[in-house]
Amino acid sequence: MSMILKGSITAVTAPMLAWTVMCASSSGAETEVKRARTLSRAEQKAIERFLIPLPKRIKMDRIVTVAPENLSIRLDNPGPTEKTAVSQLQDLLRTFAGSGASDARFEIIIGCLDGKGRVGGIPVKNARRLESLANSDQAYLIQPLGDDRLVVAALAPRGVYYGVMTLVQLIESRPGRNGVAIPVATVTDWPDFADRGFWHMRAGAIPRLSRLKLNYIESFPRLEASEERKIRIASTSSISGREREKGTWSLDSACAESRKYAVKFVHGITHLDLWAESPELLEGKGDRERLERGYQNTAVGFTKAFPELVGKGDRARRFDRYQGLCFSQPGLVDLLADLMWQVALLGGDETTAWMSEYPGIQCECPRCLEAGQLQLEVKATLKAWQRVREQYPGFRLKVFYGRGGYPMRGEAVASYPEAAMREIIALLPGEVALCASGGTGGFLPMHAEQGGLTGQWAAGPALSYWDFFNCGARETIARALDRKYYALCQFTPGCGYYFNDDMREIGLQVSVIAEYTWNTHGRDLGEFLGAWATRNGVSDPQRFSEFARTIPSAGGAGAPISTFVEGGSWLPRIPKAITSGERGVVPPDFRPERNEAMIRACEQALEIARDLAPKEFADGARASLCYHRLEAKAHAFVNAAIDGIAEEAAFQSFDKAVQEFIEACALRVAPSEASSPVFFRWQTERIAQVRKDHDAIRQWYLERGRG
Repeated sequence: MSMILKGSITAVTAPMLAWTVMCASSSGAETEVKRARTLSRAEQKAIERFLIPLPKRIKMDRIVTVAPENLSIRLDNPGPTEKTAVSQLQDLLRTFAGSGASDARFEIIIGCLDGKGRVGGIPVKNARRLESLANSDQAYLIQPLGDDRLVVAALAPRGVYYGVMTLVQLIESRPGRNGVAIPVATVTDWPDFADRGFWHMRAGAIPRLSRLKLNYIESFPRLEASEERKIRIASTSSISGREREKGTWSLDSACAESRKYAVKFVHGITHLDLWAESPELLEGKGDRERLERGYQNTAVGFTKAFPELVGKGDRARRFDRYQGLCFSQPGLVDLLADLMWQVALLGGDETTAWMSEYPGIQCECPRCLEAGQLQLEVKATLKAWQRVREQYPGFRLKVFYGRGGYPMRGEAVASYPEAAMREIIALLPGEVALCASGGTGGFLPMHAEQGGLTGQWAAGPALSYWDFFNCGARETIARALDRKYYALCQFTPGCGYYFNDDMREIGLQVSVIAEYTWNTHGRDLGEFLGAWATRNGVSDPQRFSEFARTIPSAGGAGAPISTFVEGGSWLPRIPKAITSGERGVVPPDFRPERNEAMIRACEQALEIARDLAPKEFADGARASLCYHRLEAKAHAFVNAAIDGIAEEAAFQSFDKAVQEFIEACALRVAPSEASSPVFFRWQTERIAQVRKDHDAIRQWYLERGRG
């Protein structure tokens, strides 16, 4: 059965359009459309600049303007996903008034194609072509049907959703109070990657992300182990207490609610070397703050409930964070299967098992040493998954590796061992995907070359307010597509809780992932940046495009500015570097030539941004410039102090550079106080910590002088 949703404005002061639903026949409106006109090529290009991501194939030749009360939307056999899409279209139409528009009527027909290539009994031209496209379940068509109708058609509900999102953006491109202007477009579109999105992203951002056709959110659960030797998923990292209290998102409903937005919400199974509490934590040592915040371990009470499953020997633990498990024990298969069953009962049809994060973790019992820690983890995971498949045949599995190769507490963490990774790839069945964010060397490409399902869980540095734009993301995404990876996702620090639902603080970084995971070889970087600026009301899109390509991406000559502010500055390491005579340690990986190039680029970007509105672009360029200057001054101070030459002058220059950096950071975050109080509080706390680190160095320097 089809449904017609027809709009009518009850009064000028009415807060919304009233939509009535009634059964419909398949016949369309026949009133002549009087307010139609041809679009110039310049107008077509202007409309395309409102589309993110840009559809693969699109052409427009005219635009029709109708009063919203004369616009009807027909849904054919709608499910929750199609209804959610149309609800967002209705939200947009409620912003239009009808005065001055013609009396013409216009109909938009939306739905999945039937076996004969029809929607609501109406034949759709070239419908069969969708079946031959990549990721065809997400592909869609938009076509005019005569002068007074437009159809949005797809093979599956997700494709319908994405087609409606494109229609929403087309209408958004021509705002006005004089009726609804509808660019009459012919579109054939499909995504390059099947899964596109984020891991560690909050559920509250899903409605916003789905409008950009991002379709994947992966969360890790908080686990609890009981004295009855049971383990359960207690909560999920992607749903905050505030969201649970509001009732907008919950553990039980996250999968079903996300599907309404054509998004997969995947409950992952957290890194296996984070289940058990490390000895340091059990003794009350280590990073207690992180433990209390729920990041240190994710299976509270595990060690007490399952002492025999905790890994043996010194190599089974690292820092005060990682504690490996003994996978020679069959009980771990039972626990993994139990968690996968819980994911299925929560409505999930797949999970991601996160293998040990620290590559060097190794239980030292004889059987684990002989078989290998990483190999045993995968074998146990596959056994658990095969059990669950007996009850849920369609349940899918991904095996994930992360962290390897990244520095931790000043130590470069080794990559996952080559021999182990080769064995693991040989173990994986064809339907089990291998995904990684780092540390796997060339094994992701090798797995893909062998025909294995492969996903890359990194498109560049983690999303950060301090890094405007990852200019290398397009090349990273294109390389993943060339290697035939099926998925590309990006890490979100803090699960995105510090950002608004609209992702304003990281909007450009989110949009570049949306653009190029959907249409990798579409428009060039300059055109995309201009499109983003147009959609976001930047005063001069062309100038902004130049700015974004000029400002250094993802940090400085050493540690990125985002890591310096948000993850902990390297300032406290300066005294030790000086007293021990260690050159080149602080700032980390400092290279003078690269630093000078960064400073020049920041100066140029700041000059470009001076006349741009909003002023946050100039403020950001200034903060980046001050950071790179701080690196140079810190490097000079450490060397001068070690050599005992012009030490006081070098310290004064360093001291001034720190103060200028702190002042620039304060200006950068100030506008967020009103728009995102949580984000503002977080950033000001981090800036305050930099100030404390600076004060400590000042005190140390004074005492050193007295000594």
